[in-house]
Amino acid sequence: MDQIQVDNREDIATGDGPVHRPARVVPLPQTTTAVFDQSFDLLKSQFVPLMLTVGLVLLPVHLLQHYVAARWLYPLMRLATSHSANPDILKMLTAWTGVALIGDPRHNPIPGLVSLLVPLLVSAPVALCVADVFASRQIDIGQAFQYSLSRVFSIASVALFGLLCCLAVWLCLTGALTFVLTFCLGLVAISLGSTMSGILGDVITSVYVITILVTPYVVTCLFYGRTFAFVVPAIVIERMGTLNGVWRSQQLAGSVKYGTTLLIFCLLPLLIMALQYAMIYGCQQALLILHLPTVSQFLADALIVALVTCVLQAYWMVFVARLYYDYRIKRECLDLRIMMDEGAPA
Repeated sequence: MDQIQVDNREDIATGDGPVHRPARVVPLPQTTTAVFDQSFDLLKSQFVPLMLTVGLVLLPVHLLQHYVAARWLYPLMRLATSHSANPDILKMLTAWTGVALIGDPRHNPIPGLVSLLVPLLVSAPVALCVADVFASRQIDIGQAFQYSLSRVFSIASVALFGLLCCLAVWLCLTGALTFVLTFCLGLVAISLGSTMSGILGDVITSVYVITILVTPYVVTCLFYGRTFAFVVPAIVIERMGTLNGVWRSQQLAGSVKYGTTLLIFCLLPLLIMALQYAMIYGCQQALLILHLPTVSQFLADALIVALVTCVLQAYWMVFVARLYYDYRIKRECLDLRIMMDEGAPA
């Protein structure tokens, strides 16, 4: 971490004579790349306490998701679709509701509400651990969980509200784009007097599909990054309420360019998701060579998914917490850096 030294030594009169206060060392604002690297270094240097903080919650949750999916969700889906001529609508709705809640653990990239909400809750004690490191204090996992639990209602409500707002933005934009682009394609087809078959039709269809998929995702990520990205750190570190936390997140995110927000909250999650999928797929393929029994294969798959997810989720939480401090330093300048150097509560 880049630092500057502020010469603010003072002579403090005591019975034994003057005591010289050392010069204060304060951190400087960092580039996004530097924050990325420093977050990785922080995770390495504090790997055990940070992984304990994340694993104590995420590991049991992931194993429980795999168990519920294997014992209830997948058999219910097979039962609902076993009679293709006359499928059981009630069972299908129940199964899809289960997928919406817990996701599809067998196909890890498909998240559910629990898969999205629980990491946001765990990010609260992780942010407090990063605050301890940033203020040169010893990490106290118990105190981090204790204070996070005291604010769990505020954290859960703002996390759920943020997810619902992002879902609303994505659905509205997807619907509007689908309507507008379909209308435009209809006009183009009428003007050309054909069905746009052949290479031209394939190109137009590809552009149509990519636009509908990519544009809502980019806008939703931008909306999340500018509105809710730093709500949880603000609530637990600055002792704020729900609405003040949202306002604080918007204030901090507003101090950087939109392009930086897109880079962080649009491309980086895709990179982490791709790395997570590649690691899980590689480990699972390696396990197939061992020809383990069915139960052992299931337990090994579930454990691999849980461990890989915990490590990568821990890095993302550390990165967001470290980025939160960097944005505060950029916005509040020397005052915050002096507070951090003195070890005062932020």
